[in-house]
Amino acid sequence: MVLIQVIGAMITLSLAIMCAEFVESPFQAQADRQAQGAQTGSGNDDTREKETSMDYFVWMTTRKIQAGALEDFERVWQPNPYPEGLARAYAYWSENGEEIVGVSFWDSKESCDAWRDSEAEKRRREAMAPYVLESQEAFYRGRELGIPGRQGKRP
Repeated sequence: MVLIQVIGAMITLSLAIMCAEFVESPFQAQADRQAQGAQTGSGNDDTREKETSMDYFVWMTTRKIQAGALEDFERVWQPNPYPEGLARAYAYWSENGEEIVGVSFWDSKESCDAWRDSEAEKRRREAMAPYVLESQEAFYRGRELGIPGRQGKRP
């Protein structure tokens, strides 16, 4: 289970970077200026303006499901209707199809909490229950990390 948590944390970090797509984040802008300053010899850290960054609100779930149940699980897993405040959602499967990591990005923690407390989410979880052997869930708040020279580039 610790391995699932580590993999989930790595996926969350990767997704936070990918989710910015081609929109320049404040962290990325700062990293690019630092890289340019290092190349030109300018860009003193003491005089550089302070930047704020966009926070991401992320709900992550890791589930171990019964062998051979992935197709059936997928039929009941996706919410219908999609919740208000859900900005993006990703799903990742292990090679054997028995572990699933779901990562969802929300407009706010309140949006995520409202969905999690909703009747629609309760019904969805009940529909998934016959296939789920183990489940771990957590809410995270974080931001994109700027990587010098990588603005607008996707892995």
